[in-house]
Parts: sequence; structure tokens; C-alpha cells
Amino acid sequence: MIAALDYKRLHEAAGRDLKLLFVAHRQEILKQAMRTYRDVMQDGAFGELYVGAHKPEEWKHIFASVQSFRPSASNS
Repeated sequence: MIAALDYKRLHEAAGRDLKLLFVAHRQEILKQAMRTYRDVMQDGAFGELYVGAHKPEEWKHIFASVQSFRPSASNS
């Protein structure tokens, strides 16, 4: 909740949209965080998941798992 309120304050102070990367170990934590940000920002479409089969399209407000940052075998 505090992070979402801080983001809202920064967003309002900047007067423009800001990018966001929220990282956690579990998908449920990411989903809970995204719901909180959506409530605080009063935007039901705020954020995109980057976990498991979920891949962002806009790459503005990302809720990502730690595992999604692992290099794939093709990048080694």
C-alpha cells in the first residue's frame, strides 16, 4: 500500500505517466500488488503481469517475478 501511495504522489508531482517495475517472488504477491495499485490509481487497467505465461504488451507498469529475469538458455 505504501509503495502504491508513493507512486501516486510521484506521478502527480511529475504531472506525467511514470514507468514502474514491481518485483516479487510469487505470482500471488504480484497480483495482490497490482490490485492495490489499481485501487490507489483508480485505474482498473493499471499494470501488466510478467510471470509464467503472462507477458507485458505495453511495458509501462510491470509486476514481474524474479524468475522472469533469468536469462533463457538461448541467451547463454
